[in-house]
Amino acid sequence: ESILVPHGWTVDRWSGEVCYWTRPDKGSGVSASTDYYEGCFFVFSCNAFPFEQNKGYRKSDCWAILNHGGDYSASAKDLRSQGYGGAKKQKGFIF
Repeated sequence: ESILVPHGWTVDRWSGEVCYWTRPDKGSGVSASTDYYEGCFFVFSCNAFPFEQNKGYRKSDCWAILNHGGDYSASAKDLRSQGYGGAKKQKGFIF
């Protein structure tokens, strides 16, 4: 919700743990779901730009697409500045 709602997406309904979403500028009806298919945001609608129809997206994908025009590098920097992620230690080095 914190990723989609600011961009005009609204909850159509809940069914257990699955949330069904209505795309921006559509009065009602289902355009996508979250947590139905492998925990991702899955888009049904062909009118849900910038998302593609019949494709699943991770949370990080949605954030990058909606907030950074698909620029994953800028998205990662933004998320790190908000306290997400952090240094990874591998073979004695910190990345």
